[in-house]
Amino acid sequence: MALARILNRVIDKSVWRRSFLFSLGPDERVPLYNTNASYLIPLIVFLSTFIASRCLAFEPLFDGCINYPVGYQPASVCIADFDRDGHEDIATANANSHNVSVLKNDGDGYFFSQSRIPAGNNPRFIVADDFDTNGTSDLAVADMGTDSAVGAVLILINTGDGTFTVGESLLAGQHPFSICTGDFNRDGRPDLGVLADERVAVLLSTGDASFAPAVFYDAGSHPSSICAADLDKDGDLDLVVANYGDIYDRGTISIFKNQGAGSFLVEPAVNIGVCPSSIAASDLDGDGIVDLTTASFFPGTVSVIRNRGDGILETPVQYSFGTACISIAARDLDGDGRIDLAAAGGHVAIFRNIGGGTFANADNIPVGMSPWSVATGNLDSDDRPDIAVVTYTSDCVAVLRNDGTGQYSVTNRISVSEHPNALIAMDFDEDSRLDLAVAAGDHVSLLKNDRSDNFVVQGDIVLGTTLYALAAAELFGNGRPDLAVVGDAPDTTKGMLLLLQNMGGMTFDTSARVEIGNNPSSVCAGDFNEDGKIDLAITSYGCHDDSTAGYLSILMANGPGTFDSARTWREGEFPQDIIAADLNRDGHLDLAIASTYSNSVSVLFGDGNGSFSAGPRRAVGGIPWEICAVDLDGDTLLDLVTANLVTNTVAVLKNQGMGNFASAVTDTLAYYPTSISTGDFDGNGSPDLVAAIPDIYAAAVLLNTGDGSLTSPVYYGCEDSPYKTCVGDFDSDGRSDLAISGSGFRSVSVMRNLLTWQVDTPLDEHVSLPRAFDLLQNYPNPFNPSTEILFTLPVREHATLAVYNLLGEQVRVLADETLSAGEHRVTWDGRDARGNQVASGVYLYRLTAGTSSQSKKMLLLK
Repeated sequence: MALARILNRVIDKSVWRRSFLFSLGPDERVPLYNTNASYLIPLIVFLSTFIASRCLAFEPLFDGCINYPVGYQPASVCIADFDRDGHEDIATANANSHNVSVLKNDGDGYFFSQSRIPAGNNPRFIVADDFDTNGTSDLAVADMGTDSAVGAVLILINTGDGTFTVGESLLAGQHPFSICTGDFNRDGRPDLGVLADERVAVLLSTGDASFAPAVFYDAGSHPSSICAADLDKDGDLDLVVANYGDIYDRGTISIFKNQGAGSFLVEPAVNIGVCPSSIAASDLDGDGIVDLTTASFFPGTVSVIRNRGDGILETPVQYSFGTACISIAARDLDGDGRIDLAAAGGHVAIFRNIGGGTFANADNIPVGMSPWSVATGNLDSDDRPDIAVVTYTSDCVAVLRNDGTGQYSVTNRISVSEHPNALIAMDFDEDSRLDLAVAAGDHVSLLKNDRSDNFVVQGDIVLGTTLYALAAAELFGNGRPDLAVVGDAPDTTKGMLLLLQNMGGMTFDTSARVEIGNNPSSVCAGDFNEDGKIDLAITSYGCHDDSTAGYLSILMANGPGTFDSARTWREGEFPQDIIAADLNRDGHLDLAIASTYSNSVSVLFGDGNGSFSAGPRRAVGGIPWEICAVDLDGDTLLDLVTANLVTNTVAVLKNQGMGNFASAVTDTLAYYPTSISTGDFDGNGSPDLVAAIPDIYAAAVLLNTGDGSLTSPVYYGCEDSPYKTCVGDFDSDGRSDLAISGSGFRSVSVMRNLLTWQVDTPLDEHVSLPRAFDLLQNYPNPFNPSTEILFTLPVREHATLAVYNLLGEQVRVLADETLSAGEHRVTWDGRDARGNQVASGVYLYRLTAGTSSQSKKMLLLK
């Protein structure tokens, strides 16, 4: 019982509530007006090139940053073209995994390849420069060492293709932690300035990545960062050190004037009134003189310090960062010719230069957990500076793409009052826009889609009990989606089912409550006895003093919002999630249950009368936390997919027919997933997967290649530590977007799908090899708001496809025309012939062509 209570945030997202298939965007086919080969060949070449570029070029599917897992606790980042392919790569110093990660750019701003290089005991800072002057960027790493081990500066020599060998280990003090490079003696070779303890070490290059012994200079109180700049315009690079000081003795800046030949004179420290943690140099006011800027950990500001021209600094101007600011970089981010600032701390902030060295207030960008070090570079080869920032606690480097105006894509985050345990998307107010419902703490928060890509908190329904899971369906026969929520019963050891009746306008009546077994974990809805009323299935555990025993309860509806007494039996161990779907294609709803204690999935086959029989049970991996059903390989059979906590995997159980499932095939993720959902994210007609990865503040998207094979995950950064995901077209543009609940800041984030192209095929041109007359099961089923029907014709002939209710009354004709031989697809949007939305329930669809006819059932749930 302890496991499920520690990891107690559960949500059911049955296949009918999270499998949305859309027609995405305009048709990009090129008509062939002339079939003469002389015209056709160049056209084929063009199309081949076009399609290849579309398929191979990386285009982000969602707004927000992209996170790349690196080593543990990355503390510093730098950008350079390590493999000389014309594209800038990324390197990070990973303090707690004692190595350096080098991420190679594929040319489109995506970093598929990563190598790791041992780098001492505690690498804390990294810079790139051509230390052996052979035209490739090498690396210098500050290994801070430990209490029992002296640190060093490590030189990593680039072999020419972005791989590195270990060069010299340089003594630069006991514990080096910050480095800058520059040609201090004007001999054409890059030298090093290093902060270690409370001293500056200057190491002059002797050629071929070797350095003379360090010359030391005293720094100020608690130095934090070093940079090189010609402050007095004498042609020699000076050194500038930010001294943190403490809260009683505020920070200072120490300037080391270059006297020529790489020797330095220490100037009196300049008090700046804050505690700087990072420093950078650039011409901020456009007067041709290098100025300074600092990031201040306390009191959480960015300081702009203008240089009069002789190295004399003006009084700092402070700009609020909002929280502790750790790192700063200076660059023209919006292309206006003025140097802007990018800072990192509790978030990333952009300070836009509005002229004369003055800056607008910060534009804040939430990025992962503990953004620690920031760098800028042209990462996607579009001549616009992007941002790379390492997130120290979530073990990633996040890449933020510049849209050309200095704007960086962010997600829409909505705050809720408690940690969200469950998330569901549904049109609750009947305005044809998907809204959101969140079970958080003891209440349900309703988030209304306000038609401008934004969600507003419509209200909180306080239920007085801790909630774990919810399902949406028409439970009261009013034509509107109601809610079924499970949680703990107040002041008892029992569980509670709460039925929330949708009264319209996103208001709910909460009076209907049913006491159920102990420790409910998940709930799903479906018409299990096919009487047109929606029933419920609930999993729980530990009901009879057996802490690992799982139980399944079936509640059959007998009227609006009322149910027969639950039929309960033993099922699984620690059942954590349940879904309803037709898994053996017999037209009846089946159940699939993910059990965490036995690390398995159990299938129960429904008979259409409300009874269930045991089906196969398959091992899937360590602690399957959530399950979904989806046809990954296009064989019209629903496969099962689980998100497995302990093994950091997504497991796929391929449906082999008649509800028999193959052994699990797993795809490994960077860290443990807590949710799994499906949608066609890239518009290729095949359902993809998305998993929530809390540790790295990311949603892992695995694209389906079309045959059920999955690509390597792309980690889209979330503004909060994600826990649950759901999929829907939230901005009504025909693309599958993401909604993600976050437990860190108690929020829900919406990530818009950025897909800009597709190749679409209309009904009468979807051609495949002719085969027998066949009507396949609709998908998804159950469905809301729309479903797709696939059928094949052996010859060209007139065909009619129509929908009927259970009384035999025709609801709508979907196709009535002469069609070519082959495969065809038709979508039903749940409306009748007059365009009215039909009620929830079971419907028949019948295909007639020539002397052949077939019918099947489908279930519409709201």
